[in-house]
Amino acid sequence: MIYSFSLTGANTPAIKEFDIEKNTAITSGTVVYIDQNGVVNKDGNGSVLGVAAEDHSGEKDILNSRANADKIRVDITLGGVYKMPCPIFEASENSDATSFACESTGIDNSCKGYLVLVSKNSDSTNTDYCGKRRKITAVAVSGDKAVFALEEAGAACKGDKYAFVPATGFVGSIDESAKDFCASAASGNDAALTVVSCNTETLTIEAVLGSKLFN
Repeated sequence: MIYSFSLTGANTPAIKEFDIEKNTAITSGTVVYIDQNGVVNKDGNGSVLGVAAEDHSGEKDILNSRANADKIRVDITLGGVYKMPCPIFEASENSDATSFACESTGIDNSCKGYLVLVSKNSDSTNTDYCGKRRKITAVAVSGDKAVFALEEAGAACKGDKYAFVPATGFVGSIDESAKDFCASAASGNDAALTVVSCNTETLTIEAVLGSKLFN
């Protein structure tokens, strides 16, 4: 994720250095946490701090002295809004004109917003054009399968791909990479992301990072 703007109206992100163990690997743009030893990744047990503003490989790099330094720069902007791509779901089976089925990973029953057709399988009979937006009216998750109820349009075919464009105010979470949007509620040590706006042309989301120490 990358900084977009601040709800406070600040023109630039607030970036500050924090302690970090030298062998800790962090990638720029990922959500980071902090504990008694300093900055850690989402696998740790710290509190959500902000977004890493630089890479910290945790290994010696003759071209980058900060790669395994004991400090890392972190974006802790108050009211910071960050941009990231919309999640892409691939149809796991042929559907009818009012539904869409896919694997349930990263999806729960709370999903609200739209599905936008991104691409069609080579033998797809889906009559919709790429870019077609369909409103989500309900979601049912059972085991490893999620079924979206949609406004009527072309029937999705197995292999067709749709972007999930969440509604403003929808609260998702960070995904396994800790830098992209996940369409399910935060759990455990995941950070919450509250959607501010979406762009259906670039298929990007702008969201507020929740549970930061300074918000």
